[in-house]
Amino acid sequence: MKTRDELIQDYIDQVLTDADQKEFDALFAGDETFREELNLQQQIHASLADRLISKEDELRRTLTSVEQDYRSKQKGTVVHWRKWIIPIVAAACLLVIAKVFLFPAARYYEIPEMRSEIVRGQESPKLLTYEEAVKAFNAKEYAHSSSVLQSLTDENPDVVQYAYYLGLSKLGEGKYRESVGVLNRVADGESIFQQDANYYVAVAYHELGQDDEARERLANIQTTSKIFPKAKELLKRLK
Repeated sequence: MKTRDELIQDYIDQVLTDADQKEFDALFAGDETFREELNLQQQIHASLADRLISKEDELRRTLTSVEQDYRSKQKGTVVHWRKWIIPIVAAACLLVIAKVFLFPAARYYEIPEMRSEIVRGQESPKLLTYEEAVKAFNAKEYAHSSSVLQSLTDENPDVVQYAYYLGLSKLGEGKYRESVGVLNRVADGESIFQQDANYYVAVAYHELGQDDEARERLANIQTTSKIFPKAKELLKRLK
């Protein structure tokens, strides 16, 4: 049986087995401390990604420089390989760490915040449930927001807003195929979320390696849409 930390790390790395996923879901549902630990790990992971992504080129230059320096200094002498390989391995390890901790989201897209709908004096049970999803979503606790929004969507299939944020929650979880399934319906409809849904479903398609489908979705975005500049950037990435 895996430790709590191992379950959290595997969840972040998106490598949970079916059995581990059940254990993770049970802990998430019934253990507030576990949810806090998950949130902390996600924040640390995101922070590392933001810091390391700007250092990749620098690390590559360091790796090359160290190797060249050691080779030039030791020309004409017999040096045991361990003496010059250690600094190279150290620099390479830093580069590997950078790659491991980079989130795709940190590189080229961001998930927008979910809007609150609470109006003082109108706190209906449905709105309070929605606000629970808002709180989890904006805290990047996407597994929780997905669960709440799935219930709301099942009960209110005609409310496009629920479906849109459910699709974004699935995207945040890294469940790209499920995100596509939800966001495609929003992108094919007529609502204020239609243009943005086309962009984010294109992101999900790209993460799945389906770039042709991503391009088709991006082609549906109007030049007057607020999301169009981001769509152009994503289209460049696909070329």
